[in-house]
Amino acid sequence: MACGFNSSIFAPNVFADYRIMNHASALGRYLSSGLHADLMINCHGENYHVHKVIVCSQSSFFAKACEGGFKEGSGVIDLEHDEPDIVRQMVNFLYTMRFNDEKEGTSDTDEVDFIYSVEINIKLYIIADKYNIGALKRVALQRVKILLAANNDLSMPAFLGHARMVYENTTDAEDHAEIRSIVAKKVVEHAQALIKDPDGDLEKLMLDLPGFGKDVTKMLLIGSVDEPRVLEQTALVYQCGICGQSFPLPLPMADFDNHCVFCGASAYSNVQASSWATMSKKQKKAMRLSCAAQGWSI
Repeated sequence: MACGFNSSIFAPNVFADYRIMNHASALGRYLSSGLHADLMINCHGENYHVHKVIVCSQSSFFAKACEGGFKEGSGVIDLEHDEPDIVRQMVNFLYTMRFNDEKEGTSDTDEVDFIYSVEINIKLYIIADKYNIGALKRVALQRVKILLAANNDLSMPAFLGHARMVYENTTDAEDHAEIRSIVAKKVVEHAQALIKDPDGDLEKLMLDLPGFGKDVTKMLLIGSVDEPRVLEQTALVYQCGICGQSFPLPLPMADFDNHCVFCGASAYSNVQASSWATMSKKQKKAMRLSCAAQGWSI
């Protein structure tokens, strides 16, 4: 499921969304062609001919590098410690406000796709935090929140790997509190299964990362996991004016942040009333994401 526009920073207006889409498309063409580029980002042999005004306006790291504060002031920034796939997504986001967290090709199960999507968004959050790209960090955080809330049948080894990744690359500073809380809350929801795990993976993680152990223990003691609200399986199906996807929004709608669950835009129009029985598999998946983000279960 591709993640696109960060709805929190765009006006909830159909014309505004279309203007943003056209603007992002135009910038994307300059990234593809390299026309008028005045900076190069290199990552393990992959070169991106970019424009200082685009990247520096969104990242204080790149701005400082271009001011000559680092050796990168020569005109080439080498991101040798980052993953090429993640850097590619980051650069694309700087130009188009979009990234793709779908696994390419076909996989055997939805679980494989889910694990991949969560991992991509955590890595994008980490690199956005590292290079101070606020918009990307907010979008990736929201995607992690929605994905984890929407899936209760987690692969515990994979999820604990995600938890380790989050806690090893963040601190107990307030700026990282939300993503740590999201991860710790999911652990608490599955505490019984994790505690009974004969391999003791949860215990190992708590010993390795005291901050993780502290957060999980605190949530267990205060009982901070909310009971999900149950939603009647009735919805209105909408068509997004930006990405063209159809998606359902449940009734009542007053409790929902009504943006496209595929690209985040607010430019959609009512298509038809629907019920759970008549929805396609893709629409049901989209509705679960919409609901989970608001604490509802269906």
